[in-house]
Amino acid sequence: MENQNLNNPIIFFSVIQKKMEREEDKKSYLTSALIQIPPENEAVSNNGINEVRRKKIIWAEVKKQVWLAGPLTGVSLFQYSIQMISVMLVGHLGELPLSAASMASSFATGTGFSLLVSMSLIYIHVLCLFVFSLFFFLK
Repeated sequence: MENQNLNNPIIFFSVIQKKMEREEDKKSYLTSALIQIPPENEAVSNNGINEVRRKKIIWAEVKKQVWLAGPLTGVSLFQYSIQMISVMLVGHLGELPLSAASMASSFATGTGFSLLVSMSLIYIHVLCLFVFSLFFFLK
C-alpha cells in the first residue's frame, strides 16, 4: 500500500521532504550563517577588541570565498586573454584579417554558449535520473 502511494508525486516529494527535515535537524551547522553577527551589546565596544575579532572573522570568510572562487576567476581571465591575444596578433596583418578574426572569435564564443546550454540540459537529465533512483531507494 505504501509503495503505491509513493507513485503519487505529491506524496513522494512530501516523504523526501520529511526525510530531509530530519537530516537538517541533525545537521544544523549546514543552515547556520558563515559570518556570525554578534548581539548589539557586543557590537559596540570602547576598547576595539570586538572590532578586531569581527575583522578577523570577515578576513577568514574572504579567504574562504577567494579559495573557492579563485580557480573560476582565473580560468575566465585566461580564456578571455587567449581570445584577446589571438585577435591582437591577427590585427598586425591588416583591417580585413582583424575583422574576420574578431567575427570568428565572436562566433566561437556564441557557439560555446550554445554548447554550455546543451550541457546544462544533460545535467538536468542526470538530476532526473538521481531523483528516479532516489525513488527506488525509498522503497
